[in-house]
Amino acid sequence: MSQARHLFCLPYAGGIAQSIYARWQQYLPHLRVHPLDIAGHGRRYTEAFDADLAGAAQDICRKITAHLAQHGGTWMLYGHSMGSMLAYETLAAAHAAGLPGPEVCFLSGRNPLHVPRNRREIHELPDEEFLQEIQQLGGTSQRFFENPELVQMFLPVLRSDYRLVERWRLQQTPHISSAPLVFFSSADDTLLDHGRLHEWQNYSSQPLHIEHFAGDHFFLLPQAEQVCARIASCLQKLAAQTAA
Repeated sequence: MSQARHLFCLPYAGGIAQSIYARWQQYLPHLRVHPLDIAGHGRRYTEAFDADLAGAAQDICRKITAHLAQHGGTWMLYGHSMGSMLAYETLAAAHAAGLPGPEVCFLSGRNPLHVPRNRREIHELPDEEFLQEIQQLGGTSQRFFENPELVQMFLPVLRSDYRLVERWRLQQTPHISSAPLVFFSSADDTLLDHGRLHEWQNYSSQPLHIEHFAGDHFFLLPQAEQVCARIASCLQKLAAQTAA
């Protein structure tokens, strides 16, 4: 019997992992896809928000460790935008906990961690300004902004996520992963500095792979099937390189 391979998927700010990655299992039948929400999100809505991104990642690491202990197999990560930051912190937490590293870590929607953010901080803005910023970023249905009850329900979630992102700081000595990093770049993502994406290499001892897509910051939503096909293709290429 072949060893199970688990893909743990981490959300962007304001996103619910179960919704973002709902279709991925059907496109990746050879993997076991696990959308992971952080505290206060999705099915974990009753839990208190995490104090910081490192704490959220430690919680994710504990969940991955428990799952692997129960089911066995190897693991890998996918993180988009805030999820890329979570993925980095999860790799560091896994290393500190002595968990064998993942096969590969897929990232998207985030500049290399040392590259300054090109947006102002928004998590403490008044509600109206904060929502305008979220609306301009895209990725959220217009119906959300037209539903006051829904807005009031999700405002704390959005603020908490942007607080995690905007208060996070890279450690003076960054963690260097032994796992390959694969970055999915979308051509029209205005939040990316496309000329510096190769600097993700700074965070892995293995060669960096960059894959290119059309689309904006939220390209992974309309292109779920294509993204999953590229994940499968990358895994085949990495396996061939390892075997060579």
